[in-house]
Amino acid sequence: LFQRLTTENIDDIIRHRSACFILEKLFIYLPNILSIDNEQILLGYNHLFECICENFNDYIQETGTSHIIASTISFLHPLIPSKDNNNNEYEELIDGGENEKKYIELSLEWNIKEKLKKLGKLINKTNNYNEFVYSILLRTCGYLYNEYYHKLLNRIYKKYYKNLNIEYLLDKHSSYIFEVILEFSSKQRDENLYIIFINNIDKFYLHSIGNFFFKHLLLTLNNKELLENIYQLMINKQRFENFIQKSHIHLLITFIRICERFHCHYEEFIQHLNKFINNNQNNINNFIPCLLKLRAGNFN
Repeated sequence: LFQRLTTENIDDIIRHRSACFILEKLFIYLPNILSIDNEQILLGYNHLFECICENFNDYIQETGTSHIIASTISFLHPLIPSKDNNNNEYEELIDGGENEKKYIELSLEWNIKEKLKKLGKLINKTNNYNEFVYSILLRTCGYLYNEYYHKLLNRIYKKYYKNLNIEYLLDKHSSYIFEVILEFSSKQRDENLYIIFINNIDKFYLHSIGNFFFKHLLLTLNNKELLENIYQLMINKQRFENFIQKSHIHLLITFIRICERFHCHYEEFIQHLNKFINNNQNNINNFIPCLLKLRAGNFN
């Protein structure tokens, strides 16, 4: 399709709200139904990529067009969806980060490193900061080009987060960036984000954005000592009760699963949970005891 269109035609499609939405969805499903080695796909992608680079400063300012930038970047590292027909929103939580996601590996002809570098230079030139686009580029570099990931991360930190504080982590837009930083080892993650989180844990688990950061931290965790610290904080009586009664069910499921996966006080936590449920029969959501039975049935 794209190789037959002029740059002006592609620009019109990207700027059209409805067409833009369809194009974004197409990027998600296309790798699963077509061969990535197809030369026509590569030619079409390169044509689209050049159009995006030419209009980068305009596209990054608008929600719809910036999503096309993000989708174009993600296409360089396409996710292989689960073949489990029963896959749902809880599958990732029950997996608990145990199994790595699988991605399609593109051939050398795609010149991925050169494309990522070109996007990095465009980001460095623009004065328009779009956390969503930056986060997608950062994640793609983290998987495919670790050296450039750290360069890009240092550049973003220096320019936008020199005086990092908890408000950035709880912000809807900047949280995109910090959730990506949790996924890859770095000085910024280990010496900044983890410390801010531990020192302010009460501001995360009940917060509308912070609870997602907490969940993502758990799902990307590979440090049992940090999990031990988190557990000891969360088992505090008042904090534990608030956690069970008020936190998002996704976070609770994730916490249970991570404790189990790392053998970190899992049985003890379940005992505390059962005790709380038994003492609060009239106040607790019946979903929680059902959830525990479901877990026992699936993993015994």
